[in-house]
Amino acid sequence: MFQAKLESAGHIYKGRYSGWYCVPDETFLSEKQLMEKQAPDGNTYKVSAESGHIVEWTQEDNFMFKLSAFQGDLLHWLKDERSVYPAKFRQRLIDFVSNPELLHDISVSRPKDRVYWGIPVPGSPHQTVYVWLDALVSYITAADGRMWPPDLQVVGKDILKFHGVYWPAFLIAAGMEPPRSLLCHSHWTVDGEKMSKSKGNIVDPIECIEKYTVSGLRYFLLREGVPHSDGNYSETKAIRILNSELADSLGNLLNRCCGATVNPEQIFPQIFSSSFDTLHRCEEACKLIEALTELP
Repeated sequence: MFQAKLESAGHIYKGRYSGWYCVPDETFLSEKQLMEKQAPDGNTYKVSAESGHIVEWTQEDNFMFKLSAFQGDLLHWLKDERSVYPAKFRQRLIDFVSNPELLHDISVSRPKDRVYWGIPVPGSPHQTVYVWLDALVSYITAADGRMWPPDLQVVGKDILKFHGVYWPAFLIAAGMEPPRSLLCHSHWTVDGEKMSKSKGNIVDPIECIEKYTVSGLRYFLLREGVPHSDGNYSETKAIRILNSELADSLGNLLNRCCGATVNPEQIFPQIFSSSFDTLHRCEEACKLIEALTELP
């Protein structure tokens, strides 16, 4: 088991952990990662500055991972510009790892009476494995260990800390290589606001397809979705972009290029599947297909 491997290498110890814990985010947070909000009755309460979820003060005996011991290894990994893209997220990780107040040892287990559904810690039936240690290791399990390290992992900005700090530290501690590169993408907002079930501002992609067509929706998503900043959806914006760009600019360009003035004989080259045979002869493609075929 991965946790047992970390423990046998001396990277895990038993300790008492106390701090602000966010149940929905399944993580402990420092004071710098919190903000105060005021309730209707005038009382204040603390929430995660990133997610907005309420936190609670918790003190418990857990297994701890020596994350602070891997500052140098993490900074060495992040020194490579290809380690995390876009650059703004890589810098965010460098700032986090460089701050001793943030890069502290973390709890990698939870009391079973609080997280009863977790995987039991070997030899400690009253403790379950921290969900992010369990979940991250599933990447290796799915790859059957033969395709590690990955050339690229794609993650969302809301879980960047887990994949850009905890994950490479776990791997290095286990004597394994971290991912060669992380691509961190931003989120989609609606009229400038985060999507929320309580606000009822969720966008139904099926309705968008019926309204804009599949090609229209694809164009809008590719046009507006960029990894370094949140993409914003609004019906007004979507209609404007599809009309002015896809229909007017690109549509008119295609229509003129295919028109009788430019192509009076109306002869167009036929596309044959054999034209793409060279792709199958690509060495890297062959290796990838072979590796995927061998997956259990």
